[in-house]
Amino acid sequence: MGVFYGAAHVRMSDRDTVCAAAEELALGRGIRCLVGPVLGEWVSVYPSNNGQDQTVGQELARRLNCDVLHLLVHDDDVLIYYLYRKAELADSYWSLPGYFAERDRDAQQAMAGRPESWADLLGDQVGPVRDLLKRETEGGESYVCEVDRLTRLAKLVGITNAVTAYEYLKDGESEGIKGRRQFIEVPQAEIAKQKQTERALAAEIKRKKKELMKQGLFLAEQHKKDCSHPAWCVVEDGFWLYLKVSDPRAPQPMQHFRSQTADIETIDLELPEHAIWDLKSSHSGRYVAVEVRTFGQAKSGVGVYDTAQKCWLWKKAVCARLAGFDSAEKRLLIFDNESAELVNPADGKSVTPPQATHGAVNVALHPNGREVVLNEQTRLVAFDFDDPSRQIAMYPGGKIDFQTRPRIDRILRTLQHGLPQRMASLREQMPTLSDEDLQKKLQTFRDDLLSERIAPPDEANVRVHRMVFSRDGERLYCGTREGLFAYSWDIMKTGGTPSWTFPTVIGEPLANGASPRCARLIVEDERHQAILFAGDDGIVRIADQRTGSVTTLLAPPDDMSVMGLGLTPAADALCVTLLHNSRDSDRKKPDHALWQVWSYAKLREQAGLSM
Repeated sequence: MGVFYGAAHVRMSDRDTVCAAAEELALGRGIRCLVGPVLGEWVSVYPSNNGQDQTVGQELARRLNCDVLHLLVHDDDVLIYYLYRKAELADSYWSLPGYFAERDRDAQQAMAGRPESWADLLGDQVGPVRDLLKRETEGGESYVCEVDRLTRLAKLVGITNAVTAYEYLKDGESEGIKGRRQFIEVPQAEIAKQKQTERALAAEIKRKKKELMKQGLFLAEQHKKDCSHPAWCVVEDGFWLYLKVSDPRAPQPMQHFRSQTADIETIDLELPEHAIWDLKSSHSGRYVAVEVRTFGQAKSGVGVYDTAQKCWLWKKAVCARLAGFDSAEKRLLIFDNESAELVNPADGKSVTPPQATHGAVNVALHPNGREVVLNEQTRLVAFDFDDPSRQIAMYPGGKIDFQTRPRIDRILRTLQHGLPQRMASLREQMPTLSDEDLQKKLQTFRDDLLSERIAPPDEANVRVHRMVFSRDGERLYCGTREGLFAYSWDIMKTGGTPSWTFPTVIGEPLANGASPRCARLIVEDERHQAILFAGDDGIVRIADQRTGSVTTLLAPPDDMSVMGLGLTPAADALCVTLLHNSRDSDRKKPDHALWQVWSYAKLREQAGLSM
C-alpha cells in the first residue's frame, strides 16, 4: 500500500489568522487539522483524512483571500494540486488522468498545470516546474512513486514539510519535519474536551480493573511502549510472552507467566542478536516452536524449545513461518510464500518433501499430521501430504456469482453512490427529457446491469481470517468477517464440500463498517466442548460445539479489538491481546498492545456456564 500525503499550504506570515480560519473550518466540517509554523512564506494546514479533500484548500482560500496551494499524493500513484489565488482556482494538476474513473479522464487530462500563470510566485523556477509536471505520455520523466515528484515540486515552490499528513504526524512520524513542536491542533476547545473525556475514561477503566482483580477475574496485564504485536503462546503451566518492540537494537527477555500462582519469571533463551517474531506451542504446551529475525541482517530462523528440559532441541537458519504441531507432537508444519513442509520437532529434519503453497496467507495442519488447508484468500485448498496431487478447493459461503445476494448488493450500492453523477450525465446528454423520463432511463440502466451474465469467478463469498481444526480433527473452524463457520471435516474422504454444522453469530455492523460477527481468533476448549472466538468489537464469545449456541464470555473494559486469544491446557486461564479499536477515529490510541490474563473458571461462572 502506498502513502497518502496531503496539506493546504497558505502563503501568509500571520499564523494566528490561519489558525483561526482552520479552527472555524474544522468545527464546521467535524474534522481535525494540524497547523504548522511559518516557514519561509508559507503556513501549512494538515487536515484529517490524510489531506485528501482538496475542498479544504478551497475553503481556506475563500476565508483568507490569499494564495493557497493544496498538494496531495494518493496511494503513491497520483500527484494532484489545486492553486487558489484570491479565492479563485488559478491552476490545477493531475498526474494520472482517469485514475479513479474513465469518465473523469478528459477533465483530468486538462489539469496539466500552467506554472507560467503563477510566475510571480515561482520566479526563475517556472521552467523546472513545467518540466517536472510533464506526464510520461508527454515525454516527461516516469515516476514509480509520485511522492518523489511531490518532494521535488515542494522544493521548487519553497514549501517545507509537504511530504506528510495529519495521520502520519499524529502517529509520531516526525523525522525530517521542521518545527514539529510548534504545530497546533484545531479545533482547540474540542480537543481539550476530548482529552478531559479520555482522562476520565482512563480513570474509570483503571477503577474497573482493580475491582475485577479483587474479584479474581482479572489476573495480570503486561505492555511495553512501542510494542503493538507481542509474541506469545500457551505452555504447560501458563504462557510465554515476548514484548517485541520496533527498535532493532533492543531485544527483550522472554517472560513466563504461571497461571496457578500468577507469578512472572524471565527465561533466557540465549538469543542475544535476535528478535522473536512468532511462537507456536504443541498441544500439551511442552514444545515451543520459535521464529526469529536477526537484527540488522536479512536473516531469520526457526527452532524448537523443550520447556520441560529447558533446552533447545534444534535451531536452523531458514526463512519460514510457523503453522503448528500435529496432535501427537511428531510433526511441525512450517511454510513460506512458495512452499510448506513437515519437519520433525525433535531434530528439525524434513519428514515430507515441500509442497507448493501458492502464496497462502496462512496454513492449518490437521491433528493427524498429514492433511493441510491453505488459505489463498479467494478460496481454501486442502491436500494430504501423503497424496499431494489430490487437491480439493473449498469456497466458504459458496462461490461469488453475479446472482448471489452479496454481489448484487455491492453493485446496487455502487450504483446508488453514483446516482447524482449518473443523473447529471443523462441531463447533459438529453437536456429535453423530463425527470420522469430520466428515472425510466436509470431504471433501464439498472435492469440491464442486473440482467447481465458474468462468469462466476473462483472466489469465495466470505474471506477467512483464521483456520483451526478441532483436537479430534472432526471439524474445521473458520473465522470470517461474517462470523464463526464450523465445518464437518469429511472432505478428504468424500471429496465434496464440507458440511456447515452451525450458523454464524448475529450482530449489527459497527459505525465504521466493522462487524461484531467478525471472528479473527479461534481457540478450542476441548474439556467443555466449546469454541472461543473474538474479533473487531473487542468481545470474546463462546460457542457450544454441540448446539452452536453463543454466549458472551468476556468484554474487557479497555474497549479495544482482540488480536490474540489463548487458553491453557488445564483450562484455568485465558489470555487476550488487545489493540486499539479503529471505531473511534479521533480517540487517542495507545502505541502498544495490552496483554492480559483472566481466570477462565470465573469467566465461565460469571457467564452462567458450568465447569
